[in-house]
Amino acid sequence: MPGHDPPVEYYRALSGVGNPARPIGRITEAQAKWSGSYCVAYYEKNRLVRVVQIANGLTVLEQKYTYHSSGKISRVESNGRKGLKVLELPDTKVTKPKEP
Repeated sequence: MPGHDPPVEYYRALSGVGNPARPIGRITEAQAKWSGSYCVAYYEKNRLVRVVQIANGLTVLEQKYTYHSSGKISRVESNGRKGLKVLELPDTKVTKPKEP
């Protein structure tokens, strides 16, 4: 995975519904400010820790992520039109059931 320098990047949109969000269509800060509708992604240690979606100059969604030491997401704070929602995720490994 390439490093993120600077740790803040601008994108046209978010893709998908999983966590963490997937920013797509990297653009410059100037392009973002000119368009008025864009996403800002914040990274720490090559992990997405915060994403903010702006539409017509207003924040419509903000998500913050924390991670377990295993690298899996441990907590998602999502603040959007319906207010703040918090999702706590255990650090578990999914295993297939054994065949009979």
